[in-house]
Amino acid sequence: MADQRPPEQHDAELDVKPSKPKNDHLMAHTYDGIQEYDNPLPAWWTWTFAGSVVFAAWYLLYFHIGIGPSVYDQYDEAVAAHLEKLLEGIDPDSVDDATLLELVADGEKASAMSGVFKTNCANCHRDDAGGNVGPNLTDDHWINATSPTEVMAVIREGRSKKGMPAWGDRLRPAQVLLLTAYLGTLRGTRPGDAKEPEGDTVDVWVAKPSPSTEDAQDQPADAEAADGDPDHSAEQGPVPTDAG
Repeated sequence: MADQRPPEQHDAELDVKPSKPKNDHLMAHTYDGIQEYDNPLPAWWTWTFAGSVVFAAWYLLYFHIGIGPSVYDQYDEAVAAHLEKLLEGIDPDSVDDATLLELVADGEKASAMSGVFKTNCANCHRDDAGGNVGPNLTDDHWINATSPTEVMAVIREGRSKKGMPAWGDRLRPAQVLLLTAYLGTLRGTRPGDAKEPEGDTVDVWVAKPSPSTEDAQDQPADAEAADGDPDHSAEQGPVPTDAG
């Protein structure tokens, strides 16, 4: 059966005393009839806040005013390391058409510059390179270049009379190299509503085999010719047979 005694009588019998806060001083303000005790914050909270203020002051002095590396420096270092990895074994300052065409064929390395193109080139050439103020870069017509290395020179040196800045002063040599390769991957994409062709028609860039590759291709032909040449066979001497 439930206890029907009043709570006061029950507490008195059990000698229960309500707990009081350490500081029972009530604050003067009242919210919705509720008053607060003027108690201090926990020590752990106070010290955590004080530590955060000290750390913030040190961080500001070291990274933003002092000798510490900034986020921009760290970003540049990360970009440089990434480009170095992409172009391992390639010197950006001395490349030829064959090297650029290999990067075009690779595609994956060249695509690393899609963000650079959209950030720096899209205002004049559109995101899809279909042409805006600048020419269409996806067709087979070019104004200032006919080969990959000439395109790279245009990017690096600019064309002031055409309003194109020299990106060699703003981008790393490796970025200019990969950006050239990225433009090569855009040829023939034919975006919708592209700008009309401008300049002269330039044949599609095709990678030419290196001398070592050409020699390797000629060797089978020489071998076949030797097999069909009786004099050549005679020079080799008699062919040993199994005398069994």
